This record gives sequence, C-alpha cells and structure tokens, in this order.
Amino acid sequence: MQRSKEDIINYFHEFIFGFICHDIERCIEAKANYVVALALLSYTEYIGGLVSGNLGLRDRGIPTRNFKKALKYFPKEYDNIDSSIKVEYKDDKGEAITETGIYSLFRCGMVHEYFIKGESVIHNDPCGPTKSHIGIIKTAGKFEFHTNEYYRDFGLAIMKIYKMLIIDSNPILLKGFNESLDRIYSRKIL
Repeated sequence: MQRSKEDIINYFHEFIFGFICHDIERCIEAKANYVVALALLSYTEYIGGLVSGNLGLRDRGIPTRNFKKALKYFPKEYDNIDSSIKVEYKDDKGEAITETGIYSLFRCGMVHEYFIKGESVIHNDPCGPTKSHIGIIKTAGKFEFHTNEYYRDFGLAIMKIYKMLIIDSNPILLKGFNESLDRIYSRKIL
C-alpha cells in the first residue's frame, strides 16, 4: 500500500520522533547508560529494516543487513569503525573465533550477553554530546560507546531518511518503507 506523505509524517512523529526519541532522551537523563546503548543499537537495526523493506523478515543475515543499511545514513566515520573493529576469543571447544563489526560486537553483545563483546565502557553524559567524536571509539584495546554522540548521529541519520522520504520522495526508500509497514500491519493476532 502506498502511503501518503501525511501518513509517513504521522508515523515518524508518533513512533520515531515520539516514542523512540522520547524514550532515549528520558533514559539519558536518568543516566541509564546500558539501556540507552541497547535501545540505540536495536533502533538502528529497526530503522535499517524500515527503509530497506526487510522489517519483520526472519531470514538469516537480514538483521545484520538492516543494521548496516541504517549505518549508511550515519556520518561516514561509522563505516570506518565498522570495518576496523574485531574481537578474537575461544569457543567452548577451545577453537579461535573472530567477530567483526558494530552489529556483531555491540548490538548482538548487548542484546544477547548484556555487554559489548570485548573490553568496553559505555559513557552517558546527560549534559549532551561532544562535537569531537562519533559514538563508537576503539582505543588501546578497549571499545568506548558514547551514548550521547551515538544518539546525535542516530538523530542525523533519521533526519536524512525523513528528508529523503518526505521532501525528496525517494522511490527506493518509499518502496522499502511501505513494504515494511505492510508486513507489520498485516499481522493478525489469533
């Protein structure tokens, strides 16, 4: 179903600028740094799925692709950090495992293990973001997740997508957005 600009505007204002941004801002104020990190990383995957048309699909690999799709709208430094971070460890059989990328190390780490995979710290400054760096930094064998900076960059990505949908009427994004919402809204509770 093709949605009108008004429908898209309403969706963004109610769910994305409304619930998502409001909840993140309240959690930042409460200094709930792990909740903020977890939510931001999950919402990044959601936004990517929303615009790719893959939201709600369950095929293997789609969540990673959704996350990476959203990162394309973040400042370009996220591509550099995404391709440069990796963690090596041994599995339960003693075999070496190497994992790479923001999705695997940060998002999956937070969702499935409560921690970023690898030595890390999550910073939350309720006074606001700095202008000096992006939200994810690798320093001397440690990862740093700065919630305020990531939220700033997440907001910039959302505004790019919003502009491309509402002002530019980008046909590829509109198609993905509509396919995602069609899938979500067609679900019936039995």
